[in-house]
Amino acid sequence: MLEDLEVSEGRISLKIEQYRDFIYVTKFTGHDGKALAEFEGVDASYEIKGDEGYVRAVITSSSGQRAWTQPVLVA
Repeated sequence: MLEDLEVSEGRISLKIEQYRDFIYVTKFTGHDGKALAEFEGVDASYEIKGDEGYVRAVITSSSGQRAWTQPVLVA
């Protein structure tokens, strides 16, 4: 469950609600699924460069559950 999601012109930031002792990995992806950045933990953010096409966060927990955000279009 996402606790917070902030999108601004230059950054996408999110906070994941900690559940039990699960470990979370957030991968930010762009056009054609290109990997842009990866973070472990409940806080993750990505600095938008402007050439990504779009940016999406894909979160995977150590239990195998996955969640993702809608794509944020980048002009």
